[in-house]
Amino acid sequence: MRLRPEILMGGLSLVLVAAVVATVNLSSSNSSVASVPSTVTVAAGSKSATFTIKTNRVSNSTSVTITASQGGITKTATLTVTGGGRH
Repeated sequence: MRLRPEILMGGLSLVLVAAVVATVNLSSSNSSVASVPSTVTVAAGSKSATFTIKTNRVSNSTSVTITASQGGITKTATLTVTGGGRH
């Protein structure tokens, strides 16, 4: 089995269950290191959704801020892509 550290899963959770389909905007502070889709959809009746984070090799550990926003609310999370390993 080959692990693929360059493809990760991210997730987000809403405070309340979505009454209707909710589209959440996503962004990366450094898409050349870690890229995310521009949006993720939270299904009606759900509180969460997952999305793919694609990372690229780096020579030095690099922190990337992933931002999610919807309805005037913005949340961030920091992802550190470590350098020196094999992909």
